Amino acid sequence: MAHRSALLGTTPLHRARNALRELVQRQNPHSFFVAGACGLLSIALICNLLFRHTDNSVWLNLALIAFAWSCSAAALICGKQFPQWAGLTLVGLFLGLTIFFIGPTNNAESAIASGQELPLIALYLGWFLRPVVGRILMTVVVVIVAVVVASNPVFHAGGELGVTTAVQMFIVMSFCFEVGSLLWRESRRKVQTDLLTGALNRDGFLERLDRELVSVARSGAPMCLVVLDFDYFKRLNDTQGHAAGDAALADTVRYLKGQLRANDVVGRTGGDEFAIMLGRSDATATQQVMKRVREGSPFAWSWGIAQARVTDNAESLFERADNQLYRQKRRRDALA
Repeated sequence: MAHRSALLGTTPLHRARNALRELVQRQNPHSFFVAGACGLLSIALICNLLFRHTDNSVWLNLALIAFAWSCSAAALICGKQFPQWAGLTLVGLFLGLTIFFIGPTNNAESAIASGQELPLIALYLGWFLRPVVGRILMTVVVVIVAVVVASNPVFHAGGELGVTTAVQMFIVMSFCFEVGSLLWRESRRKVQTDLLTGALNRDGFLERLDRELVSVARSGAPMCLVVLDFDYFKRLNDTQGHAAGDAALADTVRYLKGQLRANDVVGRTGGDEFAIMLGRSDATATQQVMKRVREGSPFAWSWGIAQARVTDNAESLFERADNQLYRQKRRRDALA
């Protein structure tokens, strides 16, 4: 039986399946999108070549088909290593081609066929770029395309396509960009969220903290960092099991979020270690808040507080909060 399984594993079909599985596992959304978009472009170009019978653009179409296939293959081969600059370069090239074909010297068929590529460009800008950068580039694209469309008589009132077609094209572009922005936010949320508790993970919390420190340095508004550490968490795991420990961590995060303000940020920075960021709260007010929250907590934990200074970075702020936490734990142990 083992010998037969080994033989089956060497069949061409089995090897092809393994190769395909490995290829898929090497991909991420960026490489998949680029490969798929280039593949769709090549299909559109092939249809254009077969059915439009425009002799003057045969060689251009053939060159573009070869280029699209090459880019699609490169994205799949590189997989997760496919660089964003390469994707942006392709977006710029496709945008240039689209503008060329919807320009005033081309007919309605060319214009509408090329205009169908604009939603893919908008989706890329929304999905794979930071919101501010993506929105700026999207605005530039819309302005450029609007100027080109306005110069083409087929989009004028009474033209073959008319104003309505142009308006619909921009509506679809905007919709695809917003969908892409939603996908970007969702992917960031998943990357930055601790799966067990639903709090931010360490990287996500540090990113938020860095942004808040910039705001503090600019405005001077008070902000406090609280580090929180369970008391005797190992004892809980040893006596009641790891499932009980995991439940305690998740329940504590739900409890903290229910007791704090909606704009306060909770993060899990280690096994049983958490951090809380309280905006517009000084050390005195934060200490009162934490005493109140701690009294109602179903689990025992200690905390340390550090109020942000203009010169602080995340490391210095955490260091001061950790020092206060350790002092509190030493006092607790001394009284035990």
